Amino acid sequence: MDPFPCLYHKGLDEDGYNTIGAGFQATYSSLVLDVNKLTFADELTQNGFVPGTSSDRQFANGNNQSYLDMNAGLLFSGSTNGQE
Repeated sequence: MDPFPCLYHKGLDEDGYNTIGAGFQATYSSLVLDVNKLTFADELTQNGFVPGTSSDRQFANGNNQSYLDMNAGLLFSGSTNGQE
């Protein structure tokens, strides 16, 4: 799914010396994990790499993982003489 951005920018004075902007973005992603190719911290020991110690690890949705990614931000820009 493509990201859904929403942006707003507003001058706070008639000269445009001070402005504020706000933004929001959301996207829904899904992927398929091959858990046999993952390495976890408990597989790394003092004796080196020990594969398979995490083979009993279970994921909530099996190998299919989906998630919602959301971002938001504010920006204020101000100037006393019109120069940045």
